[in-house]
Amino acid sequence: MKFTTIIFMISLISHGAWGMQLELKTETTLTRSEVTLGDLIESMQEGRQDYWNLSLGLSPALGTERVFNREMIERAIRSRIGKTDIVWSGANAVRVARPARMVLESELKSVMTQQLEAFVGEKKSAIIHEISGFSAFLIPAGETEFQMDFASSTNQSAWSSVVLRVMSKGDSVLTKSIRFRWSWMKTAWIATQNKSAGEMLGMNDFKAVTLDLLQQPPGLFTASMLPSESTLGRSIAAGKPLMVNDFKPRVIVKKGTNVFVHYQVSGVSVSMQGVALEDGARGNMIHIQNPSSRKRMLARVVDESNTIYAN
Repeated sequence: MKFTTIIFMISLISHGAWGMQLELKTETTLTRSEVTLGDLIESMQEGRQDYWNLSLGLSPALGTERVFNREMIERAIRSRIGKTDIVWSGANAVRVARPARMVLESELKSVMTQQLEAFVGEKKSAIIHEISGFSAFLIPAGETEFQMDFASSTNQSAWSSVVLRVMSKGDSVLTKSIRFRWSWMKTAWIATQNKSAGEMLGMNDFKAVTLDLLQQPPGLFTASMLPSESTLGRSIAAGKPLMVNDFKPRVIVKKGTNVFVHYQVSGVSVSMQGVALEDGARGNMIHIQNPSSRKRMLARVVDESNTIYAN
């Protein structure tokens, strides 16, 4: 009877009936800020599948190492799932390393510039002049991703802020709030001579320059070309930048003038004469009146004497 009992107890141990069977690694490398049971073991028997993700505490600081021995691991396990028996195999302790690399100001400026240009939707337009109080910082070695959430007012101010998140394998490993000063460079137009209200805009009277939009008054006209068929709504002095409210489309059809209205009926092109009830620039929709029936209609201005009925 005594012999039978001994055999039965050995059988229980060999089948893990007394608790989890854990085989420890000798060393491992992490990028995350947290250590899980699955990071430290080669195998587990008689334990639930979700124990692999059981948190055992913080990872070592970036660029350092930390040793987790069996006693530390067992104490952490019991603090989370209660009293349990563990049958150990493998190493007596695991050396956990967290390799890191240094992020210098030049790298951060480069990444921020790219993401600023994506934020404003324009390439080769952002210049970062200063990152306030910058100090080099560590991030996990290996493949990482920089995610940046810029303040909503960034495109309105030379000084702004961004929340930087460093991601590694889908996990957030570092978050920093950064304040910076930048320029948003845009093509603008400067008058080369005095111009009066009513004059046409022309390439001979303006020159293209690159200006920092954030240092200019609101309403600066920014485009690679001057607006076509436009006239000045007010005078502008030489050396002054062109603003969006300085000009307006040139009126080519004036109120009260006769125009031809073209439209199609059952596939047949028809033209009739009408009277413009309002001024219109090329492409504008204006009201036209049939002088005989007095019927009003909307038509798009084509040139000085022709419109197309918007049926």
